[in-house]
Order: sequence, then C-alpha cells, then structure tokens
Amino acid sequence: MKNFDKDCLIVDLDNTITIHDIDNDYSQMLCNSDIKKSLDNAKKQGYVIDIFSSRNMRTYKGDEVKINKYTRPVAEKWLKKNNIVFDNLILGKPWCGPDGWYIDDKNLSIEEFLIKFNGLYSKLKFSVVIPFFNEESNCIKVYEETKKIERILNIDEYIFVNNGSTDNSLMELTNISKLDKKVKILNIEINIGYGNGMKRGIEFAKNDSIITNHADLQFNPYSFFLSHSELLMDANSTPKNIFPVRKNRSFINIFYTYILRKVLAIVLFKKINEFNGQPKVLLNKRDYDFDNFSDNFSFDLNLWLETDKNMILDLPILERDRFSGESSWNNTLLNKLKVFFGYIKFAFLYRGKR
Repeated sequence: MKNFDKDCLIVDLDNTITIHDIDNDYSQMLCNSDIKKSLDNAKKQGYVIDIFSSRNMRTYKGDEVKINKYTRPVAEKWLKKNNIVFDNLILGKPWCGPDGWYIDDKNLSIEEFLIKFNGLYSKLKFSVVIPFFNEESNCIKVYEETKKIERILNIDEYIFVNNGSTDNSLMELTNISKLDKKVKILNIEINIGYGNGMKRGIEFAKNDSIITNHADLQFNPYSFFLSHSELLMDANSTPKNIFPVRKNRSFINIFYTYILRKVLAIVLFKKINEFNGQPKVLLNKRDYDFDNFSDNFSFDLNLWLETDKNMILDLPILERDRFSGESSWNNTLLNKLKVFFGYIKFAFLYRGKR
C-alpha cells in the first residue's frame, strides 16, 4: 500500500530515464546516466520513486491488459539491467501525442531535476532569508517568486524578517506562514537598519547555507538560478558563494555605483567588485562573525569584504523596477548622499579595525 505521508517523485521512463534512439527497440535503449545519478541521490534523501509511463498506450490504444502483459516485462527487465532505483512502475499514463504537453503545477523539467538532485549545490540544504520593511504590497508576490526556487535547490525554510514595519507587512507575512509550514516569521519591533534585519534572519536560520534576497522584487531568484543552469548542473565543480552582478540598470545608478566603488577602493586600498546584487548564496554562515557586522546598508559591503574572493562566483542578474512602494534611500539626492557617505564612514571604520 502506498504511503501518502512520504514525498514522492513521479518520473517518466522514455526520453527521461532512457535516451531516445529510433534505431533501437525498448529493450536496447541506453540509460541517461545523469538522470540515474539524480534518482540515486533522491532515493538517499528519502523520496519514494514511482515510474509512470505511457509506453505503448498508442500502440495498444489504451488497452491496459495488453500493456501489462507485453510492455511491463520488457520495462522491468530494462530497469533491472540498468540498476535503476524505483519503488513502483505504473503503466497506463495517458499519451499526449507527439506535439502535446503534460501540464502540472508540480512538474519539474528535466533540467530542474538534474540541478536539484545532482547539481552543483544539490548536497546543500538552504534557508532563504528576506527582510521586509513596509512591503505589504509585495509580500505575497515575494513569497510566490521565492517559492519557485524549490524547483532547483533544496530549500528547508524561508525566514521572512519583519524589520520594524509600520504598515501591514507583519499581518501579510503571518498569513503566508499559516499556509506554508516552511515559512517562519522573525519579528523585529524597531527598525535599526537593513543590515540588522538581514543578519538577525541569518542567525535565526537553522541551516548553515543561506540564500538572501530583498523584498522589493527587483531580483527574481528563480529566473536568476535557471539562467545559469549549465553552471548549476555541473556536479563536478566546487560550490562557491554567489554575489550577483546587476545588469539592466539606469545610467544614473551605474554612475553612482561606479563613483562609490572608486572611493571605497581608495579608502580600503583594494579593488571593490559588485557587492549589492541579490540573491546571494552563502555556503556557510559560520564563516562570518555577524555580531560585528554593520546594521545599515553597508551590510552587503561588509559581507563581500569578509568573503574569500577565491570562493566567489560573480554571475549577472537583470535588475527590475520595484514592484510597488518606494525605496527608502534611492528616492532623493539627499538620501543617496546619506547612504554614499554612510558607506565611506563604514569603510574608514572597517580599515581602522584591520
């Protein structure tokens, strides 16, 4: 009897586990070794693996008696010969036709499956940390976009930090947490800075591997990871921290960042690369002493300075306009100057400690 309390992978057989070859019959099909490794890893993680196939549904016009008599023995023999781990072989899946599609909200593409179960970061379990400050209009959309990362990476929990919001952000986040047990709310009553919210969320997370993002919806995490799928599928490379490089920015913002990084380079006596892009991937939060990190917008610079540069991947990401609301610092020249000189002040203090 099937255990309905266990997570299950329902996997296609032909052109997924097998490699398509019109010159061979089913018994002679080659095995997709990457899919096989991914199934092995999924089984080790505790997934039930059910193979659900439409093989010969067209040939026998949906006659499941004939399919079980003639198709099942060939399929079972091939699976055994190729040492494919599985719990059940289910035949009789409807055939969608040569140009049809299967549509399902729980569907993983083959590419997503390979990244998630046999990719560069497949052995890690992540906590996602996002601070919210007066982002009530963004909360649900942030959750929906962020939840999609589970299609690519192993996400154990989402730490949504209500960073001293004075609007209805806390209520919106609390409602989301009631619908998804992975969502945990950390409420900070008084906002003392973006950095404080981020580091408190990271410290609260149960996993050492962390993904961070902003709540303004300027960076789509799922699209970002999927756009680098070729890199993420390479299980033989060494996992590194990811600091995204922002693209598609206005000339004014590019110029502002250029000047800021040049001044910081002079103060800190080193070249300063992109440090404000999101979503970031941190392999091990224990590498950082967050108690001594900046509480304000300098947090991301602080994080970049404390990360081994040989262990950073600089990957491009497209920056979008805010979905709603208004930036607390990028809305007036005066506020931009305050943040600019805040970075410079931090740089002098940081240099003084070294």
